Amino acid sequence: MYIFRVAVYIFNRPEECCFTYFPGKLKMELVAGYVETRGDCSKPGIIFYTRSGTEVCVDPKEEWVQEIKKKLDHPPHQKKPPHQ
Repeated sequence: MYIFRVAVYIFNRPEECCFTYFPGKLKMELVAGYVETRGDCSKPGIIFYTRSGTEVCVDPKEEWVQEIKKKLDHPPHQKKPPHQ
């Protein structure tokens, strides 16, 4: 039982590191979420999760990456319909 719990803990942690970055830009509408790589990785990275389920490593210093992160962190507020 203990071994199973440890295995579940290990596999549920974000263990990914980026070793290379995606060479292009992703469109905002393709990105569903993201996670920052661990601090002990050899290079910093952001892993974008696309709506199709693909994981893409990107350079966190790129301006387009920061813009997508900002939009994901602060989605636009929807206007409330007027009272009827």
